[in-house]
Amino acid sequence: MVDEGDGPSGRPLHRRRLRGTAALLVALLCLGACSSGREQHGGGPTATPTISGRVLALGKRGSTAKGTIVAYAYEANVTDGATPDPDTKFVAVDVEACGGPKADAHTGIQPEAFYLQVGTAAYHPLTTGVRAPALHQTVLAPGRCARGWVTFQIPIAQKPQYLFVRTTPRIAWKLPG
Repeated sequence: MVDEGDGPSGRPLHRRRLRGTAALLVALLCLGACSSGREQHGGGPTATPTISGRVLALGKRGSTAKGTIVAYAYEANVTDGATPDPDTKFVAVDVEACGGPKADAHTGIQPEAFYLQVGTAAYHPLTTGVRAPALHQTVLAPGRCARGWVTFQIPIAQKPQYLFVRTTPRIAWKLPG
């Protein structure tokens, strides 16, 4: 069982607020059917559903309805010239998504498709990447791939357990502890 910090509807109970003026919610362009949901902060019931996909090791590629995604590497303390908020740190994950034979004009990837599980909380990526080259929103035609780092800001004493991507089926990668 993997605790994603999701409520009964499958939406995250805790989300890290996106920083910066460009903190617009962008419709997720994922490699399959995605759930975006509304932001919820604190409170509410805590659910511990099982993951409706699989948990992979870093470097292992997961298949979706319209392509593949892989998380190659995790960096626990990113210091690429940016300063995190007090009592927090930047962490980053190197990811790649590729359009498969069934990719269409709605197939794509963006940083907001990913989130980290830290305890029972879910942390979402920053609007601007700290670790370069950053993953950018990209439409993926069949055979086209996009790769880059997705940066998160988490409490300094915490270690994320999993990286999730919102696809069907849901895929997670176990992060080194």
